Amino acid sequence: MNGFLLLLLATGVFGASIKNDWRIVGGEVAAKGAYPYQVSIRVRHQHNCGGSIIDDTYILTAAHCLVGFEFMPMSVTVGSNTLNKGGDYYEISRRRPHRGFDPMTLKNDIGLLKLKTPISFNANVKPIQLESTYSDGNFGCVLSGWGMVSFPGDSPNELQYINLETLPLADCDNIWKSSGIAIDETQICTFTKVGQGACKGDSGGPLADASGVQIGVVSFGQPCAVGASIKNDWRIVGGQAAAEGAYPYQVSIRVGDQHNCGGSIIDDTYILTAAHCLVGFEFVPMSVTVGSNTLNKGGDSYEISKRRPHPGFDPMTIKNDIGLLKLKTPIVFNANVKPIQVETTYSDGNFGCVLSGWGMMSFPGDSPNELQYINLETIPLAVCDEIWRRSGGIPIDETQICTYTKVGQGACRGDSGGPLADRSGVQIGVVSFGQPCAVGSPDVYTRTSAFIKWIEENKY
Repeated sequence: MNGFLLLLLATGVFGASIKNDWRIVGGEVAAKGAYPYQVSIRVRHQHNCGGSIIDDTYILTAAHCLVGFEFMPMSVTVGSNTLNKGGDYYEISRRRPHRGFDPMTLKNDIGLLKLKTPISFNANVKPIQLESTYSDGNFGCVLSGWGMVSFPGDSPNELQYINLETLPLADCDNIWKSSGIAIDETQICTFTKVGQGACKGDSGGPLADASGVQIGVVSFGQPCAVGASIKNDWRIVGGQAAAEGAYPYQVSIRVGDQHNCGGSIIDDTYILTAAHCLVGFEFVPMSVTVGSNTLNKGGDSYEISKRRPHPGFDPMTIKNDIGLLKLKTPIVFNANVKPIQVETTYSDGNFGCVLSGWGMMSFPGDSPNELQYINLETIPLAVCDEIWRRSGGIPIDETQICTYTKVGQGACRGDSGGPLADRSGVQIGVVSFGQPCAVGSPDVYTRTSAFIKWIEENKY
């Protein structure tokens, strides 16, 4: 295999029982009536994920399309290959992500939606057969979904499709091991050439073999037709190792024993982080490690008594992406463990700041044990808003901050929730999202000054 591979991980429908989301780059427009099993899963009437009709009452999708959206209006549109017109709308009566879904490893990334009323089948609306057995190896398959035709770029109204080829699991596992991810027999991998493949927006969509039988559900990959990321968990590319004792407010938020997100100490009982670091992890053991800039040694671990994502957090727009962790016991402060002051006012414009976190020093690549830091510069919101509206369709508002640096430097996956501080050491932002990784696009942070009242009211 020459050059870069685009790797798309699909949960095998044969290997599992019956919440960021990938789209298609380099695909072609599907003919009207093609892929009649394809559905658009919508949150507040906006396309969020793909799915497939498996009978007149159930839709198959990815678990991560459901986790975190439990309290949001969700519906399914069938029978149209154009997002903004046609088709039939169905309300959902039950959402069932696989109970074994692990947001850390993305294993068991499969789920079901039960509709309130049965689907009426016709030439444009039909169920898809599910594969019951699977042979590992190289063979042709097709992915359908509504997705970007270039990255960054706009998402088309018209359904896209692309012909792909599966990759033997052993080969796929060897490639993903460099990123610390193990691939197993419940998953399928595909690859194609640079400039073609999955990208943000169609998690949950169907992967079908050449005979039109569904063999997989889109789970995760390295977007977009070059290689990128898995969720909103950003890490630092192009940074430097921090000296021992530097950034004493920095914490490692762990799921099980694994680093998952960054955070900051704001007093002896509370950790500030991103809401998306908490949503979807409600029933997973979580702890905080403080006082060490090395992930695998030193520091003190604290158990968590309460997790509080902002109630207005919206996974679709990524607004209000801020949250608090309350510790069971107070933190003992010392030279390596100190709280950070949180900014209460903010002036828009260009000024220097610093981001710290444990992150990749190149992308794709390994995550170092040593805490990284990087000097960045904020950019005016109006400039950031214009860039993001053009490239990703996401409006930026006064509750957010943007930083911009050169290609090869910036935030990347792994340190969502981490602190962005000004040059005086005052926290001005919480890592929220960006376009991975270090491609020269603005990274977006939740502005702490916009949430001072909420932070104070929820510390009890």
